[in-house]
Amino acid sequence: MDGVALRVLLVDDEPLARLRLRQLLGDCGACVAGECASAESALAWLATNEADAVLVDIGMPGTDGLAFSRHMATLPRPPSVIFVTAHDQHAVEAFELGAVDYLLKPVRRERLVRALERVPARPQPSGGAFRVRGRNRLLLVPYDAARFLRASEKYVELHAVTGMYLLDEPLVVLEARLGPLALRIHRNCLVMRQALRGLLRPGNNTDEGWLVQLEGLDEPLPVSRRQLVHVKQAFEGVRHAFD
Repeated sequence: MDGVALRVLLVDDEPLARLRLRQLLGDCGACVAGECASAESALAWLATNEADAVLVDIGMPGTDGLAFSRHMATLPRPPSVIFVTAHDQHAVEAFELGAVDYLLKPVRRERLVRALERVPARPQPSGGAFRVRGRNRLLLVPYDAARFLRASEKYVELHAVTGMYLLDEPLVVLEARLGPLALRIHRNCLVMRQALRGLLRPGNNTDEGWLVQLEGLDEPLPVSRRQLVHVKQAFEGVRHAFD
């Protein structure tokens, strides 16, 4: 399993519109968790099910999409809202209600991908997940599956037990988000603390050449001289570390 696809609820009174969105979501690698033809049935669905995001039309018989969004905000764990409509006059109100995006019909795949990328990652049992792209799919990689993050020229490489992924966010932003879950070992590298397994001393007995061993990785990662003190502190009391 290479990640968890976004779970999306479709809410539109037009069957053809739902079919089109269902096909687009499949192309994006998202999972259609459910379909509803009205806001009322969608609220009933959400009472017993969960989704990461809702794609909802605004002009529907009965409760419209804007009123639906207000009702949904009262749920304990409301999903993100992406409005899909043929009219642009409600955009300001939609964003005031906290919508992550506002799409005009007919929806293009590229535009839908950008909207889904704005959906915040729903916390996983391990405490969080990274939002990544993999094989044209939007995925969640749980923090406990990650091993390290390394900055390259334009991206940050996320190395996990499920593979390597590219992240658009700068390393410093990811470091702030992860907080105590990550440890900086080099100016261009963060490691996940839960994966720490060993701190290897160099043969020359200096501050140069120290290496960190991570769970599941054959090759240890270099520690910079500047970060060595913090890395040693992280290993204090760790059973597998040695000085």
